Amino acid sequence: MAPWISHDGIILGILLGALAFIFWTSDSARPFWRRLYTYVPALLLCYIIPGFLNSFGVIDGEKSALYAVSSQYLLPAALVLLTSTADIRSILRLGDKALLVFLAGTFGIILGGPLAFWAVGAMAPGFREAAIEQELWKGLVTISGSWIGGSSSQLALKEIYGCGEELFAIILVVDALIANTWTACLIYGAGISGRIDRWLKADGQSIEEVKLRIKNYRGLSDKPADLRDIALILAVGFGGAAIARGLAIGITALLEPFRPALEANGFSPFLSEFLWVVMLSTSLGIGLSFTKVRQLEKLGATDFATLLSIF
Repeated sequence: MAPWISHDGIILGILLGALAFIFWTSDSARPFWRRLYTYVPALLLCYIIPGFLNSFGVIDGEKSALYAVSSQYLLPAALVLLTSTADIRSILRLGDKALLVFLAGTFGIILGGPLAFWAVGAMAPGFREAAIEQELWKGLVTISGSWIGGSSSQLALKEIYGCGEELFAIILVVDALIANTWTACLIYGAGISGRIDRWLKADGQSIEEVKLRIKNYRGLSDKPADLRDIALILAVGFGGAAIARGLAIGITALLEPFRPALEANGFSPFLSEFLWVVMLSTSLGIGLSFTKVRQLEKLGATDFATLLSIF
């Protein structure tokens, strides 16, 4: 059955209009919208609304070229911009213990998926075979990306491992429910952080210094971006993505002769050009964060990156 709307120009306008409506209402002071976004994250709606349009036959994501443009061109640029505006130096100043805690949390998230499969498989006979057949593990991979690197990493892993749209929609709902529950726990913990630090005998001085530095940085007035600034932001994002793409093409070409050995040993994802684009875009952005490029955050680079990653 043909979709109601098949022209990509019209679909583009509808999707951008939907995103603008979500962002506008999520920042509204009206009670209805405040209550709605208390329970339903704006980011979740950014995926659910296009999903509904696709499910009810208004558009057809598989026949549209917009999705390929978004994942292959917009997402790498978003990764460059997001990582280039991160304050990596402040994170490094937290010291070895904080970095070890960060790495431990990262590995905990990575191991959480296999452990969850093992636990459910032990309690529910036949689950393991069904999970393998339906490739449910791909959904847990995207959750790992979400919790480690945010929505942009989640989308990148979705593309790398080929998570289906139906499974991804379910994962988004589950991810939002868990994230909101965990956020509530964190908010409660933040209110009694002093008691927790005393109980654990933890020294939070370095964290307080970073928080003060971020507060002072946030206190600086943002400069309205003019045409030159917007051009610079886009040049950094898409230029960085172009460099990452060129290097990725070269790396995958060098690895091609080793394809049989890599596939036999379970390293086939490293043959994916998109995987290298993501890793190189992120690495390039981290490198740029140590330069004056990080100042683009005050011009709205992070907002540009967020819009590119969601679209």
